[in-house]
Amino acid sequence: MVLIVAGWIFFCVIVGLVFFENIALEVMFILSLIGVLVIRELNDRLTSVDLKQRFDIFIYLGTAVFIFIVVAKVLRILGVLG
Repeated sequence: MVLIVAGWIFFCVIVGLVFFENIALEVMFILSLIGVLVIRELNDRLTSVDLKQRFDIFIYLGTAVFIFIVVAKVLRILGVLG
């Protein structure tokens, strides 16, 4: 499962470099989070409860960072942040 996640993150970096010519950390993080969520759901039956709980910690942290990114983008659009 770790190799799948590492492969997905590598894929996100390559896509970012090819299509965007420079990769924004926000885009890479969001693509990585989506990949982790998909991989977690696809491997639900195959993984142990302990591994699921460890994976959920990263999902919770990733969701918190995603919310921070969204709030920062909204505040930047509204002109509150420079």
